[in-house]
Amino acid sequence: MMKKQKKVLAIYLDTKLHNEITFLAKSEHRSLSGQVSYMLMKHLAHTMLQGSLTVDGKGGFSIVDNSPNNLKFNNID
Repeated sequence: MMKKQKKVLAIYLDTKLHNEITFLAKSEHRSLSGQVSYMLMKHLAHTMLQGSLTVDGKGGFSIVDNSPNNLKFNNID
């Protein structure tokens, strides 16, 4: 069995965005890093199939239109 390899990435987040992602992570029993990774994987999987994704401030995901590579965050600004 092969061990998953992970890469380290430093990112700078606005305080409000950080707080919203932390809230989602806690509500889904994930670390902040795990939540960011989860959200990015969901976005990539979705855009490959549908072309767009909206993430609301409560962790919900929804399709907004058919334009490619369109990621929107609602209620976190």
